[in-house]
Amino acid sequence: MIPWKSRWAQGRSTRGLVAGGALALALGACSTPAPGRECPKTRAAFHVVLTAEGGASLPSDTTLSVTYGGGSEQYALAAPPAHPAVVFCNSRPDAGTADAAAGEVKTLDCLLWTQSAATVTVEASGYPRLEVGLDPERDDCGITTVDYALVLGEADAG
Repeated sequence: MIPWKSRWAQGRSTRGLVAGGALALALGACSTPAPGRECPKTRAAFHVVLTAEGGASLPSDTTLSVTYGGGSEQYALAAPPAHPAVVFCNSRPDAGTADAAAGEVKTLDCLLWTQSAATVTVEASGYPRLEVGLDPERDDCGITTVDYALVLGEADAG
């Protein structure tokens, strides 16, 4: 056998063992519940509640855009997507008010299943553009849902 080839092959297999060991350690460190605790099924990374300052109705042209590691998705209040992938929103009026009968939306309640950091951008007529970075949190079961309250018209949201 050629001596340099032998050393190269030996070094390569050693690197493979080190890399394999690191991978096994990383997988072992993945989210595992504490003994006796069961993890829930997957959870949304974020729960975003959007309202307008002073309890005003959201403009009908309100759009909520989410950019995340896997791409981007948009929710338009006037034309909700038929088949969302990660942005699932419900619009609701204040129950028992004239707004409910008129179909005016006071709150946009969204679950974002991004499973990573995200940027939410909200645009609506009559309000300045709102852009907020969202950071996920994890526990021993994986992603936990982080609540964010966004208010159109406020300078600092979150």
